Order: sequence, then C-alpha cells, then structure tokens
Amino acid sequence: SKKEYFHVHADWSGIYFLILASLPGKTFHEKKFNITELYGLRDFIEKEKKKGNPMVPTFEIELHQRTSYPFATYVLTLIGVSVSSRKKRGGIGINIAIGLVFVFVYIFAMKVTTVAAIKVGFPPAAAVWIPNVMFGIIAYFLYRVAPK
Repeated sequence: SKKEYFHVHADWSGIYFLILASLPGKTFHEKKFNITELYGLRDFIEKEKKKGNPMVPTFEIELHQRTSYPFATYVLTLIGVSVSSRKKRGGIGINIAIGLVFVFVYIFAMKVTTVAAIKVGFPPAAAVWIPNVMFGIIAYFLYRVAPK
C-alpha cells in the first residue's frame, strides 16, 4: 500500500512541498514542488482540495500570508512612528520598548490564529487577517492621538 507524508519547507527562494511516498519495495520516493508564484500556489491548493488533502489549510494560510505580511509592515510602521513621536522624560528607550512589545504581541496573535486555523478549523483568511485588522485599528488610534 502507498502512504504519503507531507513536509513543508520554506526558505528565501520559495516554499517547497516535499512529498515522501512509501512504496512497496522502496523505502521512500521523494517529489519536491517549488511553489513561488501566487497563481501556482492557488492552482496547487485547488488540486489538493480535490484530492482531499488534510494539509489544505496550511497551504491556504501561506497563500493569505503573502498579502497580509506586507500590509502588516505598514501597520507596524505606523504604530512605531506614532509611539516614537511622543517625548518622554525617560528618553527614547521606553518608546523603543513599547514598539517592540507591539511587534511581539502581533507575532503572538498571528501564531495563535494560524494554529487555530490548522488545528480547530478556523477559516484561514480570517486567521491571517484578524491580527492585521486589530493592529490596524490600534495604529489608527495611536496615529490620531500622537503629537504632530
């Protein structure tokens, strides 16, 4: 009988889906897919949905993260500018610490919602965009109250 095991590997050149198939008479057979283009990933997801692959939410999360992370860069930059524009008596160190806390909370929120999408069945698009929307609202509020 044939069993397939999926392994996802990401590096700077792209995302690789490594499929290890256990075949009779052979230990493992390797197939490596490089999915670097957005449309290639969408086609890959559609094919895997038709096959009934249980890893489809992981692939969908990767698809949505490709647009949400650039947006998050703008949101976190706006938060950083808003926080750093405040003059405090203790110096700039506290402003940097506050900015880093926002970044770490954002990363934590992104990981929590991503795990919820993979393990619990939370919609992948919502899992990826909820932290951006929450922090976008915070960024807007901080920008409005920041000294000009």
